[in-house]
Amino acid sequence: MKEIDYFGLVSGRTTDKFAATKLTAAKSKLVDAPYVKEFPLVLECKLVDVTELGLHTQFIGEIMDAKADDEIIGRGGAVDIKLLRPLVFTPDTQDYYGIGDSSEGLFRRQTHLSRRSDVVDLLPAD
Repeated sequence: MKEIDYFGLVSGRTTDKFAATKLTAAKSKLVDAPYVKEFPLVLECKLVDVTELGLHTQFIGEIMDAKADDEIIGRGGAVDIKLLRPLVFTPDTQDYYGIGDSSEGLFRRQTHLSRRSDVVDLLPAD
């Protein structure tokens, strides 16, 4: 976890993040940027747009390739979110959170609904 946080906090322009974290830089065949060999899921992106947003910069990328370790691939051949155990970062509190439990098919059950009251009836009671 501390390596992930470090990669997000430190600029690669002035610091060799790989040397500092002792992680392995792997060369991409598609984009001009290394990826972390030890990470179980890698999305290689091509930079499409850069927008200045006051104190921050927004980078928009196009995914060119995805690499996933066998250990996170589920039955159907796709990445299994339970095996991956992704994190979500919240900038306002600067915390990381794990993804919680499944909504138990809520999306599939909602496809036939036509009224807001039908959706409210599906929500779990507090």
